[in-house]
Amino acid sequence: MRTRVSTITREYFREQQIKDIIRSFDQEAAIVMLARYSSYKADVEDCQEVKKWLDRTLLKFIIRFANYQKFDVNSFRLPPSMKLFPQFEYHLRRSFFINTFNCSPDEATFNRSCLMRESIANCLVMIQPALLMYTADKPLATAVQLDIENMKEDVVLLLDAYFNVLVWYGEHIYQWKKDRLNEQE
Repeated sequence: MRTRVSTITREYFREQQIKDIIRSFDQEAAIVMLARYSSYKADVEDCQEVKKWLDRTLLKFIIRFANYQKFDVNSFRLPPSMKLFPQFEYHLRRSFFINTFNCSPDEATFNRSCLMRESIANCLVMIQPALLMYTADKPLATAVQLDIENMKEDVVLLLDAYFNVLVWYGEHIYQWKKDRLNEQE
């Protein structure tokens, strides 16, 4: 089922309207919309121009909604409903939806068409891969940041990038697997 929506733009000047936007901001839907539009732009424009456009968009967003003191890096704050938006845009800017180097035209078209058709949750995984950590002492996976610090000896990391899944075994886990301990009760 497809729902078509028409929108209009309107300038927000009053402080209460800005607070309403901040309170109801859906950063996941916003980044997927931005990804779909920038993917379309990358199809018809130069990728470097799309990157510049994304940078300007992020700067306007930060200037409008962030709280900060000039020349004080530690004072930077974004509202909780917008905290992940810059991180998502960082990954979008480096994704294969914008950077098509080392992709065949068929592969780039397939990836972009998947972005246009999938749900928001799936599109978020396409934009920013999900890294899950499995440990022996916890029965459930833990979502962790994409960071080298998470590559420990006694963990299994699963990177879900939607189109690819990568499993990494820590040194101890690899030894257990090599000794076939996983096949014992």
